[in-house]
Amino acid sequence: MANLFGDFLKNMPEVKLDDAQKKLLLISLGAMALILLVYFFLLLRPTLGTLMDIAPRVQKLRIEIKAVQNDLEFEDRLKAKRVSLEDQLKLYANKLSRERELPSLLEDLSKKARTSNIKIRGITPQDKALAKSSLKAKESKVYQEHPISVIAESGYHQLGTFVNKLENNERFMRIADIHIKANKANPKRHDVEFVVCAYTFKENNE
Repeated sequence: MANLFGDFLKNMPEVKLDDAQKKLLLISLGAMALILLVYFFLLLRPTLGTLMDIAPRVQKLRIEIKAVQNDLEFEDRLKAKRVSLEDQLKLYANKLSRERELPSLLEDLSKKARTSNIKIRGITPQDKALAKSSLKAKESKVYQEHPISVIAESGYHQLGTFVNKLENNERFMRIADIHIKANKANPKRHDVEFVVCAYTFKENNE
C-alpha cells in the first residue's frame, strides 16, 4: 500500500506556483488550520469534557442499577421463603386441634386403643399445674399442651401398634412417661401407665 502511494506521488505532474499563488495557498492552509482549531475548542473540547464528566456518573449509575437488581432478586427470594413458611404454618395449624375439640380427641384416643387391642382402664386429663411440674411443659404463645393420663392393659406388640397410630395421627400427639409392670395373672398382658400429650391452639390465637 505504501509503495502504491509513493508511486502515485512520483507520477504526479509537477505543479509550479508563482509567489502570489504560494501566498494564497499558505493563507488557505492557515485558514483551514484556524477553522479546525476553532472547531476543536468551541465544539469538540466541551463535548469531550462533558463526556469525561459523565463517564464517572454513568459508572456510578451502573453500580446503583446492579445493586437495585440484586435487591430485587433478594426480595423475590424473601417472598418465596415467606410463601414457603406460610405453607408450613398452615400444615402445622391443621395438625393442632382447638380446645373445644378435646372431647373428640379423647374419644379418638379410646378408639385407637380398642382397635390396637388395648384395654383402657382409665383416661384422665391431668391438671395443668400438675402437668407443668411433672412434665416440665414448655410455654408457648401459640399452643397449649394437654397431658392425658392413661391406665391400660396391653401386650408389647399391641402397645407398639398403638404408639405407631398416635405418631401417624393427623393431629399432633406424643407419648411420655411410659411405665410397664408385669401382670402375674396374664404373662402376655401387662399393666401399662403412660401420658399422651395432645396439643391445641390457645384460645387467644384462634
